[in-house]
Amino acid sequence: MKKIIALAVALPMVLTVTAQKIALQNTILWRVSGNGLTENSFIYLTGKSCDESLKLDVNSKSALNSVKAITVEYDLYGSKDAGKLAKGNIAFADSQKIKNNLTSGQITAFENKLKDAGYPAQALPQLQAYKLNMIYYMLSSVAGACGTETQPLAYEVDLRLLAKKNNKEFAVLQSIDEFLAESAKMDNYYWKKNISYLLDNEDKVKAQYKLEADLYKTRELTALQKLYNNSQLFIQLYKTDLQKQHVFFLAERIEQALKTGPGFFSIQFSNTVYSDFSVFEILAAKGYTITPVLN
Repeated sequence: MKKIIALAVALPMVLTVTAQKIALQNTILWRVSGNGLTENSFIYLTGKSCDESLKLDVNSKSALNSVKAITVEYDLYGSKDAGKLAKGNIAFADSQKIKNNLTSGQITAFENKLKDAGYPAQALPQLQAYKLNMIYYMLSSVAGACGTETQPLAYEVDLRLLAKKNNKEFAVLQSIDEFLAESAKMDNYYWKKNISYLLDNEDKVKAQYKLEADLYKTRELTALQKLYNNSQLFIQLYKTDLQKQHVFFLAERIEQALKTGPGFFSIQFSNTVYSDFSVFEILAAKGYTITPVLN
């Protein structure tokens, strides 16, 4: 009897969560309402962009003007804690060093790719001081749609300036210390696996990075979600327990901020991709209504 009662109690909860699945649509702006909120908040999904500056559409500008705070996922570049980020990428322990994790063939292949991309040969030995994550980021930059001469748009920089210009509060969901602590949990095996994929699948990687950027630029989020769910490149990078923990962390921080007043939250598209851990679905399960803002 107790089991039957427990099942009867649990079943409505399961049905409620299942009923609140959020299907992605082709827009990067989403409204958060309900659950006692008196004013709407908004979630703005960022992605790979080679544009030099942030270009908000009419709906996004209106949303930004209607809130009291602009909040980004994290602020790594141009912040007062940028030095912490740089230090956090240095391999102080032998177990973290490149020479002790990659084969000589992989190191040579990595250095050759950088040389081909225009990196000076005399700078390459300095890379031995970095952790594996830096090797991954440099390889992905070389293969990325923006190339090595154009840096992908750092949304937090422009949003910080917009907050100041429009007299809005500016905040971050994850501090630099929290970001580094989370990054430290990504072990060498994770990075070696991802680095190996980049080195072994050069043409495929370039094509997938280009497709990723093109789909985001044209706001084809449903196709972009399909890419993330079917490409080994993105599955290895994002469909992990650590990413799942990050998504739940973000949802909790967003909910805390929602209680203080209407906000404009900028988070990466990858936090909404996988149905078993999506910021949208976590917030919906908590009682919030998440709806697309369509042009």
